Amino acid sequence: MPVPVTAHIRRVESILVEANAGRFINDQFVPHGHLANACKEKLLSTLKEVPDCHDTANNACDIDGATWVTVTRALKDKFARRTVLAAELEQRLKKLRFSSAKEADSFVKDAISIGDLYRVVFPGDRAQERHLVRRVVSCLPKDVATGVIRRCRLRQDTGCEQDWETSVMFHSPTCSTHDTIVEYILAECRLSEEVGSLLSQKPGARDGGQDSVRIIQPSDGRQQKDKNGGERGESLSSFAARFSVVYGVTGRGCRDENTLTSLLAPGSLIPRFNKQGMRYFFAGFKDSNVGASKVQALPRDQFRTWEFRPRGEPRAGPSTPAPVSGN
Repeated sequence: MPVPVTAHIRRVESILVEANAGRFINDQFVPHGHLANACKEKLLSTLKEVPDCHDTANNACDIDGATWVTVTRALKDKFARRTVLAAELEQRLKKLRFSSAKEADSFVKDAISIGDLYRVVFPGDRAQERHLVRRVVSCLPKDVATGVIRRCRLRQDTGCEQDWETSVMFHSPTCSTHDTIVEYILAECRLSEEVGSLLSQKPGARDGGQDSVRIIQPSDGRQQKDKNGGERGESLSSFAARFSVVYGVTGRGCRDENTLTSLLAPGSLIPRFNKQGMRYFFAGFKDSNVGASKVQALPRDQFRTWEFRPRGEPRAGPSTPAPVSGN
């Protein structure tokens, strides 16, 4: 995979200048004569983790009369030519995949890497910038893509025919603004995750309105027991009948069942999945005071809770702690 060779070489040159091993003349690095070999060896040492680059630089150093210029030119000719970078760029775009809102950070990280390479290959090219944005946004689910485009349109200058794709920066390397394509993607993914969490609490037609999504089914068709002895495949009303109080728990903290079990220490814990495939739980407690205390102690930035009541009994709505801040 091509690396940002030009930027890497420039960084090494700046370090060597600061170390008084050379200087810039007309924007070109020139090592001090008595340190010419030391400078080349320093460059080689920084490339050990990239075998192809290291071999190319090492072979160039072995040539009689090799200078800093000939070594760095060999690297740039092989790894920094526009055709090479353009081919790498297309490959990265083809491999770019959006898996879920929960993995938005990983998707954005890959998109930023692609955007950085775009700036190298097509500096200042607005048409290519529009192409990049459209390719990245096309990978998103419809609701997330719609939200991103809507945010971009709101940023367009009134009466201007500016395209939504270029109404904001793709990415701000200095984080000087949050009005960027990648920040909009993250915001919309968090919103999507939050909506999924709320929909999982929507009253339904089964089990007192709490179990509106499918339960976990064991692969062999038999019921499984959780660590506290509860039947993971039993109905929610049957589960609730065995306890003084049952609480529903959702939020990003539910990704780790072991941690949730440790925090609540319930009499039993059974999982459910909402329509977006996000997992949440119902926790049963023999002692209602203990249950209330445990639920109150849950970190509000990771969990949302509500008390479950079987059909026919008054049901408490979801609690309203601070919004879940998904990553």
